[in-house]
Amino acid sequence: MSAFPCPQGTRSPFSPPPLRDGNLTLPGIYEFHNQRNPNHTLFCWPTDEGTKSLSFSAANRGFNNVARLVTDSVGGPGDSPAVVAIIAVVDQVSYFALISGIIRAGHCAFPISHRNSAVAVADLLRKSNTKALLISNDKQTKDLVHAARDLLHLEEDEGHEVRLIEVPTLDAIFGGTLNDTHLLSLLDVKIIQRNSNALILHSSGSTSFPKPIFLSHGNLIEWGLQPYFGEVDVAGHVLSIHALPLFHAMGIISKCLALTTGVTLSTFKPTSPPQIPTSEIVFKSARSTSSDLLICVPTFLEEWSLDRAKVAELRQMDAIIFGGASLSQSTGDQLHQQGVKLFPIYGATELGGVTQAFLTKPPDAGWEYFKLSPHTSPELVQQEGDEDLFRLFFKASPTHHPAILDCERDGVPVYDTKDILVRHPMEKNLFKIHGRADDQITHPTGEKTNPVPIEALINRHPGVASAVVFGSGRFQVGILIEPRAQTPPNGQVEGRPPQILIESIWPHIEEANRSSPAHSRIFREMVMVSKSDKPFLYTAKGTPRRQVVIDLYEKEINALYTATSDAHTANPPTTNLGALESCTQIARGIVKQALGASGARLGDADDIFQSGCDSLQAIWIRNELTAILVRSGEDTPAIKSAAANFVYAHPTIASLATYMHGQYTRSLSSGSPKEDDAALAAMHALVSKYSESFRYHRPSAYEPLKECVLLTGSTGALGSYLLESLLLKPEISRIYAINRNHARGGISSRERQMKAFTERGIDSAFLDLNKVVFLDGDLESDRCGVDPDVWEQMKREVTSIMHTAWRVDFNVRLSSLEPLIAGTRRLVDFALSSLCSRPPRFIFASSISVLRNYPGKLAAEGPITDPKVAAGSGYSESKWVAEQVLRRAAEATSFRPVIVRIGQLSGGRNGCWNPSEWFPIIVRSGETMRCLPRSAGMVSWLPVHSAASALTEIRECSEPFLHFVHPAPIPWNDMVELLAEALSIPQVSYGEWLAKLEALASDLSLSDLNSNPALKLLPFYKSVQGLSLPEDAEAFGSPSLSSEKAAALARSLHPPVLQPLDRKDVAAWVGYWKGASVLEVPGFDVKQYTKGVLGSRIGLRPYLSQASGTTKTSGTQDSRSIGTPQSSGSARSVNDIASRTALSSVQNIDQAPPWSSKDLVLLLISTLSAWIRTAFAFPIRSFARLQSWTRNR
Repeated sequence: MSAFPCPQGTRSPFSPPPLRDGNLTLPGIYEFHNQRNPNHTLFCWPTDEGTKSLSFSAANRGFNNVARLVTDSVGGPGDSPAVVAIIAVVDQVSYFALISGIIRAGHCAFPISHRNSAVAVADLLRKSNTKALLISNDKQTKDLVHAARDLLHLEEDEGHEVRLIEVPTLDAIFGGTLNDTHLLSLLDVKIIQRNSNALILHSSGSTSFPKPIFLSHGNLIEWGLQPYFGEVDVAGHVLSIHALPLFHAMGIISKCLALTTGVTLSTFKPTSPPQIPTSEIVFKSARSTSSDLLICVPTFLEEWSLDRAKVAELRQMDAIIFGGASLSQSTGDQLHQQGVKLFPIYGATELGGVTQAFLTKPPDAGWEYFKLSPHTSPELVQQEGDEDLFRLFFKASPTHHPAILDCERDGVPVYDTKDILVRHPMEKNLFKIHGRADDQITHPTGEKTNPVPIEALINRHPGVASAVVFGSGRFQVGILIEPRAQTPPNGQVEGRPPQILIESIWPHIEEANRSSPAHSRIFREMVMVSKSDKPFLYTAKGTPRRQVVIDLYEKEINALYTATSDAHTANPPTTNLGALESCTQIARGIVKQALGASGARLGDADDIFQSGCDSLQAIWIRNELTAILVRSGEDTPAIKSAAANFVYAHPTIASLATYMHGQYTRSLSSGSPKEDDAALAAMHALVSKYSESFRYHRPSAYEPLKECVLLTGSTGALGSYLLESLLLKPEISRIYAINRNHARGGISSRERQMKAFTERGIDSAFLDLNKVVFLDGDLESDRCGVDPDVWEQMKREVTSIMHTAWRVDFNVRLSSLEPLIAGTRRLVDFALSSLCSRPPRFIFASSISVLRNYPGKLAAEGPITDPKVAAGSGYSESKWVAEQVLRRAAEATSFRPVIVRIGQLSGGRNGCWNPSEWFPIIVRSGETMRCLPRSAGMVSWLPVHSAASALTEIRECSEPFLHFVHPAPIPWNDMVELLAEALSIPQVSYGEWLAKLEALASDLSLSDLNSNPALKLLPFYKSVQGLSLPEDAEAFGSPSLSSEKAAALARSLHPPVLQPLDRKDVAAWVGYWKGASVLEVPGFDVKQYTKGVLGSRIGLRPYLSQASGTTKTSGTQDSRSIGTPQSSGSARSVNDIASRTALSSVQNIDQAPPWSSKDLVLLLISTLSAWIRTAFAFPIRSFARLQSWTRNR
């Protein structure tokens, strides 16, 4: 074994044991310390007279005394060590001596938690074949042991005889003298084998009875090697272990560290009964013993964080180590910001500690992250659908041997921790715990809920003893709560929480909901309380045995889902829907119940979507209101098929009430001329409101030396690729990236950007070029929520504004999107307040949805002044209003906008395409319905990375309007044919497909929406039925657009840089959706599919021939004009980008017709360009990483 990276005992008189000796055992270490370190302090504790200590020589005398006691009772070890268990409520010093004495006698110690049930204890004694049991003299322990022995006698014919030995007192253990020579003649340490069992620890028993885990001398010695692979020599330091039970792995780890490194363990004064470790007395004792290292549970840190004096004391310590549970982000952030050095520890009973321990400081990337120790051999297996989630396995290594190897990977035995780690988005060797693989709740959609952070937040409520989230195989999760004993049962309802309890807990549930994905949110009716005759069963750690509890309440949980699936039962009485006042009360109650705290101050006229209502809550509100109308007797086809988006059409309590009242009285007529006129009037009104009083730009002589860009929406799909493209421009010196702060559990804007880059395959090293300033802002606030000093600096530096941030929701009405228009006006004001010689150029990412009702055949790149052209969707109307505001600002001032109407964006370089968009929805539902629709028309979809490159190229152009679409559209049916082949499903006519979809919609439920998301867009699909389209028109009735100006300005929009969509793109999309568990497509293989011939007719030569400009360009349907979120893409590194360009230039050569000389020249230019980009890509990335390394040094 080579020298250790961090030797111990180099700065103190302590002599480390010979850990490289392959025959070394624990008794050998005891003897070593007795001879070489007799006066070194093993334990210390506070007394009224000061700190008292226990040296290694005194400790060794106690170990020998216990060894003699055990030997006298069960004899010597013989051929194999006997198992001697301990169930004792004694102090830590005595407990340490009991364990060490049993091991010193050559036997196997088995400390058992006194918190186990008698049944569990009996099971452990039987499985371990325990011969003797050391028990303390307290009544509780004696009753537990005798009950367990009785069970053993009942279960076995001859009985399992376990000899009971009373634990000696502290004085008996360490007092007096003993003839050591006589003892050693009974037990020569050389007899003991390193691979023999020295200790048994039991599992927590979270899913079944606790299991005994056998640990050898070698295992335990390796547990003490962690500091030798850290950064600090801990010999002579004082480690507080006051809160650690020695029947738990963390307690045993501390024992091993003391034996291998010379760290002194501080504890409570040994008393009988022992001191109960509360947060207050642990803190006091740790300080009294001058502990500079401390291990504790997170709950203690939560309490200490509330006391400034305690935080000041913690700041003086070298390390605060916590484990066993997660520390809340807010508490950790607070302590970290105040200088407390926090270090999470991770390990397992089968492994010991496996994190790199005792570092000089926490990682700069985040206190909650850890590194896996170099002395171990971990194997990280990436989880499907998320490249930053890994399941953790361990192989044996020369310095670490797992106690259990329970499976194989690639023919190598490994231990499966069943733990899921999440990797830091920037520092790839840093991880934190995501949860247990067997704890993850999998929904029918393939989405997963991690219950751990939800339960941790709710467990912080003083009235909650424990919480267990359930919902595996269901579309919604619920939570089962066990109240603390003192919680009053006021208003108790069978199977539901007391009213007073649920009201007090609800803010904690809302907090959990805010930090959880939509599919993981808990609705009020999905909260249950435990029954007094069915108490939770707990592990030795004090955590609920999750699956056991869920199985215990299986009947109640099934009943809850049955009850909540029938929305009628939970609705309030609807005695008079003919009265508007009654409808208002009902709508108000349902909306506020759905929104929770965010709806507490909601007025009847307030927009619910501006108050935080999301799509899941909107569906729930719709289902509740629809159920009430059905109950009222309005069980008509019109009610049953009410549009899934009627809540979006009526986004206030008052308008929902009017809708209900109108449905009941048959007086409401959706889409009436009055409503159409009102929509147009609202559009004009907003244009007027946000076009008033533009400020004048006051030119100065100041001219920035280099370009500086203000970018919004950089974490979106288009924004991510746009940021990448800007970073590669050497003439751009700085980029200010403003993104909305979504309060995502303390994750910084930079980390969110890293994750966005990683998701899309963009090389994160580009961010290390130090060109980006990330700002958490809010475009709706003054100065966009940016610090005043930074705002003033931006006025001096920004030369271009690229505005891509927009809420992509095609269900909401214009009124719900007004804040985005207000934000656009604030950016206009910022541009006009610039201190530069001229206002920054303003690039606005608009949408071709503003042309949704365009009457002509080919829309030119110019202004659209008639609101009727854009009317019909809140999204398209809001974009139109923003365009008019920008146009009016240009007319009135020196403001310089470029309005870019972007068409449908398809997946990025690796196929990443948001599965919630309208086309991916058709594909997803196609797998469910087992068919895809054929239709007339063409598709002109533009890859998202191509659009981003083009935006970068036109940032200084003078054209006020541009259209971004693919200049080489392909038939819709060709695309569907490729997809049908990939999914192995048939194609049907559009009418047949729509009829099948309408049949499924007749009984709409939340589960239907998840498994067949096309139901959400049924109104849109119905609206395009029967359209008579010429063959060259855009599919689904989208307008055809001229894009000549854009193509002339942006080389990324014309050949040979931009390639036509074909089989390779379809393969990438389907491969991405399969990897993200959006599609199943069993047997689909990207490489094999790409080799097919079906897509070959979408050849390269016809596309290249358009370079001359003889072929008319036409546009495509923007995904954002028909009800789906903005597309997302995924990228590769610069090398990959260049390689893809080169390779795609020569695709389909064998199928293409003869090439013209012009085609060959264009191909040569494309290939040379790709090779040049490849040649320069490595230096750019290397320089970025060198900069980052230098800065970190």
